[in-house]
Formats: sequence, structure tokens, C-alpha cells
Amino acid sequence: MTAAAKGTISGKARMFVDDNGYADHKSAWLDEKGNIKTMKVPALIQSGSAGLASAGGERISVYTLKGQDYTCNSAVAEPMNIRNADYPKSAANRVLFTHALTKAGLLGTAIKAAVTLPFRDYYKPDGSLNDGFIEQTRQNFAAGGVAVVGCEAQPNIKEVQVKPEGMCAFYDWAMNDKGAMSESYDEMMEYLGSVLVVDIGGSTTDLVTVKSWEEGTDKKVGLDHSMSGTEKAGVMDAKVVLEDLMKKKIQADGVPGFTGHGAKIPANVIERALLKGEVSFAGKKWDFSQERALACRGVAERINNYIFSTVKMPQSYYAIVVVGGGAIVFKEHLQRLLPNAVFSDEFANARGLLKYLIAQG
Repeated sequence: MTAAAKGTISGKARMFVDDNGYADHKSAWLDEKGNIKTMKVPALIQSGSAGLASAGGERISVYTLKGQDYTCNSAVAEPMNIRNADYPKSAANRVLFTHALTKAGLLGTAIKAAVTLPFRDYYKPDGSLNDGFIEQTRQNFAAGGVAVVGCEAQPNIKEVQVKPEGMCAFYDWAMNDKGAMSESYDEMMEYLGSVLVVDIGGSTTDLVTVKSWEEGTDKKVGLDHSMSGTEKAGVMDAKVVLEDLMKKKIQADGVPGFTGHGAKIPANVIERALLKGEVSFAGKKWDFSQERALACRGVAERINNYIFSTVKMPQSYYAIVVVGGGAIVFKEHLQRLLPNAVFSDEFANARGLLKYLIAQG
């Protein structure tokens, strides 16, 4: 069976995976030729219509759920605070998922959806499944009901699965694009090694230890929950520090109208400063490279301390795989702290879950 065939249900439904983070929604799906496509949209959502419209008068990125309008766009002025424990089963998350589906051009297409949950939400401390929360999350996305304003085609979700972040990133490392096990995975199993996934998201950092062992004549692979866990540190923490440092620099420059604690910097400007260092704002170009380095270094050190306190000897792992948005943002700092780490990208969870679904057929 080809990958393209595996990407459908009886040739009718398309697999669509959404790693629904606090900072961004990262999506993965198969195109018509069976190739893996990825995309991300900022997790910026505003209650009501933000007043964004095309030159032709059409409202942009507006969604309706139970009579309430929402706007999903990087240009929204007053984004909702979604950084809370109930986000996976929230209306905002469901709307943002629909926004990602819209941007992927899959409205009107029958969809076999899969979404992710943070490791700490998917498993209980003893390693058993957190069945109640998993099912509430699944039902949230399966409920649908989100209408895309101004579009004839609408979402068509046929089924929803929920899988754990971190473990999905392991699938990305362990599998090729056709869903077959990789050479790295085969070598890990040959030497009975362990892999540590460091998944740095918007709000949290998940550590997932995957171990292999012999059981009679068989080789097994599974999770070591004693060396896995979650720390509340991520990309958004760096953004908070960076925004404060940016404000101080802008105010010190005497930019007119930018004074006091109420002064705001648009979310897309902060995002660009975090990724590039240089931005255009208030009529001039700014270099926030030093502020960016300071903000990232502090969070990277917190993450590094958490790794060493949780797994004790990270150098003993067959591989350390750093993924998520933080794999890009904090790479410069974590490379010095974890010289044996392999850095992937922010799509590892979404891409890995898609590979897992392909392998399952």
C-alpha cells in the first residue's frame, strides 16, 4: 500500500494532524502525491470580530461557534489568554484548529484528525493513561460546530484521535516518511539504548525517556516515567522577558506616545524579535539581539537545570532529540549545555504523529 493510499480512509478521508500548542498550531498532512506537508499558524485568537477585512469588504479569519465570533490572525490587537490548564478542551483551541485546517486548504475535505496533548496531561504520574482528560479533549474536537465566515466549504471532521506530545516527536525520529522504522531506531534497538526527547513548547518543556530492553528473546521499547516529566518553561516565558526588555529600550529612546505600563508591542513584532533580533517598529529599525539573547539564555538555563535534575546523566542516552519551537529559539544556548543533542524542528510532533498514523494504515 502506498503512502498516499494510507493517507486516506477508503480513499475518502484525509489525515490531518494538529499539534495544538499555546504559541502556535503546527499541522501536518499528506498532499495528493503522498508527500508530507507542514504548516504553522500563531495561536492568536480574539473574541469577536477584529475588524480585519479585504479591500473587497470580506471579513478575514473570522469563525463562529455557538453564536460567538472569533478572529484568528497574527494582527489581532487583543489576543485571548489561552495559557491555562483547560486549553486542550477549550472553544478557543477548537477554533484555532479550524483556522489551521482552513489555512491548509482542507475545508470541505473529509478529515481523519489527530491532535496532541502535553505529556503531563496524557499520562498520570504513575504512567497510566489520563483517560478522562484524553476523552474530554477528543470530544472537544469531535464536536465540531465551528463555522468559517465567508466560506462555502466548511470543516468535515469524521473522527479524532489524541496522542501524547514528546512521544510523537520520538515517532518522527524513529520513522521515515513512509511510516517504516529508521536506521537510527534499528541501531538504538540493537544496542538497547535510550532516547531522550526534549520537547520545548510555548508554555512547557516535556522530557520523554524512551527505553529499550530484552525480554527473553524479544526486544521491547517503552516509556520510563521516572525519567520523564514536564517543566513550566517555554518560548512564551522568553517572550514575556523579551517584551519587557524591548519596552525599556523603546521608552529609553523617547519614542512619542510609548510611555507607561500600558504601552503595548504587537505580538507579531515580539515574535519577529525573538526569531530574528531585528524588527521595524514605530517608524524605525531596531536591533534587539542583546535583549533576545538575555531573554533566551535565562529560560534555556531553566530547561537545562530541569533536564539534569530529572535524568541525572543525559550523556548516557543513545540520542537526545530537541524539538518544538524552543529547538529553534534556544538552540544557540542549549547546544553549549547539551553538546551531544540532535536538534529537529517545531513540526516534529505533528510530523511524527502523521508518520505513526501512516504506519497504522
